[in-house]
Amino acid sequence: MLYYCGFDSFLQFRNLPDSGVYLHSLGDLVLDDHDAIINAYIGWCSLFLQTAKDQIIFLGYSKNKRHNSLTVCSKVPKYIINIECGSKETFLLTLDSIIYKWFKTPPVPVTFQESENESPPNNGEDSEHIDSIKPAIKVEQLSIGAVYSCILTDEKEAFLFDINELKLDKKITEQKIVQVSAGQEHLLLLTENGEVLSYGTGSRGQLGHGNIDDCLEKANVIEALNGVKCKAIAAGGWHSIALSEIGDVYVWGWNESGQLGFSREEIKTETTPKLLEVSEDDNFMAIGAGSRHSMAVSENGILFGWGWNKYGQLGMSPQNVYFDSPNVIPFDYKVSNISCKFWSSLIETKNDS
Repeated sequence: MLYYCGFDSFLQFRNLPDSGVYLHSLGDLVLDDHDAIINAYIGWCSLFLQTAKDQIIFLGYSKNKRHNSLTVCSKVPKYIINIECGSKETFLLTLDSIIYKWFKTPPVPVTFQESENESPPNNGEDSEHIDSIKPAIKVEQLSIGAVYSCILTDEKEAFLFDINELKLDKKITEQKIVQVSAGQEHLLLLTENGEVLSYGTGSRGQLGHGNIDDCLEKANVIEALNGVKCKAIAAGGWHSIALSEIGDVYVWGWNESGQLGFSREEIKTETTPKLLEVSEDDNFMAIGAGSRHSMAVSENGILFGWGWNKYGQLGMSPQNVYFDSPNVIPFDYKVSNISCKFWSSLIETKNDS
């Protein structure tokens, strides 16, 4: 089961939470033809749902208005394996490595349609205009940031991706990369050997190299993590998280809202990775980073959150805006995975029985 929490001013979930309820079950949404939601993707002002019948459903803001009902996106490609929402554009990646860019600001699906017999009005806008490219290489991953975006190929090569020209830019490392994560102004890359590299702007220490210098020629290994084999990375707005193979969490970058899990009064910026101090019994299996909040899931399915919570993105009451240290988020089910982006979070449970 998938749950959503966080920013809802554009009706991404359509309903304000009841008192004390900040985790919305996506399974409670009623779909036609006994369809079921199997995945979800966070946008700044939108939420995209993917169903078992390969439909894409839109919630939130588009065409300068809020949508008060589930909107099925027609004329979208089949076999979508990822939807990446930037701050202004939305990109699709399909199983056959075709990348699609949806035009408009904020992101607008190709066509909105609430039933098969009802076609949306054409107001002369380019809402049906969709561009696509099929690179000569096979694309495995796509991560979109505000300044830097990256494509990962089936041969584990990492290239900068120009989201305006829809073309590949330079290759940023010769190492074999298995995961890439884009923040507001930086990229994190994970090698097949468990090393973590970073690229981009270092203004808030988010690159982890012990300074606030930029790194724009190529992605560099974060030396402070030498000897620590990592299995996952997450780039937040201006902070970074890495998960080691033995379940330790390392954090660095901006701590203005406590998103590193340290006192925001004492530590504003951390330029090298630091071990997140949690109970000795808590080894972690998943991590997530939003603009200014962070989450982690322990191996026994307990959900932790810290950082900025103004919109309830930590799954807790926004009466408490800041959490400077990891807090257990009360939840009735064991959590298996998380995804954080912008001011929102998605939480996946193992089962709800």
